[in-house]
Amino acid sequence: MSLEAMETLTAAEDRLKKLRLDAASAAKQAALDAREQGEKLLAEAIRKADQEIQELTAKTDAKAKAEAAALAGDSEAGREKLRAKAKQREEEAVSFVVERIVNG
Repeated sequence: MSLEAMETLTAAEDRLKKLRLDAASAAKQAALDAREQGEKLLAEAIRKADQEIQELTAKTDAKAKAEAAALAGDSEAGREKLRAKAKQREEEAVSFVVERIVNG
């Protein structure tokens, strides 16, 4: 084999080695970039999920407070009805007792 052919072969091998190293480096960089992008997407998804959780929690709390207030209002109205009935019956009972005492 001639010296020129050997130099050409060596140069081709060197180019091939450089291409392989460049390809490996590019692949590593692409993997790092993909990982970084994936981590950014994951962080954004987590942030959005946390925000949605906070919004849903706030809505649920507001709804629960409204329902509790409505129940408390209904309870108070029910208590007032019972008090009014009790007062009326108390007056009826007093009248009955007084009538029994007077009529004897």
